[in-house]
Amino acid sequence: VGGQPRVAATWQSYGGDFRGSFSFTPDGKSAVIRADLTEGETNQSDLLHIDLSSGKVTPLGLSLRRIHNPSVHPSGRRIVFKAGQDAKEIWVAENILPPAK
Repeated sequence: VGGQPRVAATWQSYGGDFRGSFSFTPDGKSAVIRADLTEGETNQSDLLHIDLSSGKVTPLGLSLRRIHNPSVHPSGRRIVFKAGQDAKEIWVAENILPPAK
């Protein structure tokens, strides 16, 4: 019952460092994850879209200080996450995910 786990993507394929939690998209074919892409102590994070079948990693064009806990809405149109100094702000981004295939 069930299959073997497999690597869906690696940070080497993107050049950043995947951090924290992730969230599946409603169709289960991809995920959104936080990544730290800058060197040093800037605390800048990006949200990335990962196609789980191909492993393709695509930045969503959103770079903020200390992104944490992205969660995709069941509609797939919104993502909510914590960000900002000490991650004390709640953010919502709309219509930034690629269309489902």
